Amino acid sequence: FRRCGNTWLEGMHLQTDEDPYPYGFGLAVSLSDDGTIALIGAPFAKVGDNQKQGAAYFFPIETSPCPENSIYLPLILR
Repeated sequence: FRRCGNTWLEGMHLQTDEDPYPYGFGLAVSLSDDGTIALIGAPFAKVGDNQKQGAAYFFPIETSPCPENSIYLPLILR
């Protein structure tokens, strides 16, 4: 959520292109000091043929004061 004037707006959805639930997406979350980068872990993600290898999802965060609703897909760090 982000404040825009006197209103709180839901600005973006951070999601993967895979079903996040069996992979533990969101069990670890970190934001950069300035709030422009989110790193979200999925410790049980399948990578290639490797079950439960894990992945980290890198999301650049929109910093404009009043963003439109958006869906951001990650750059996957494996």
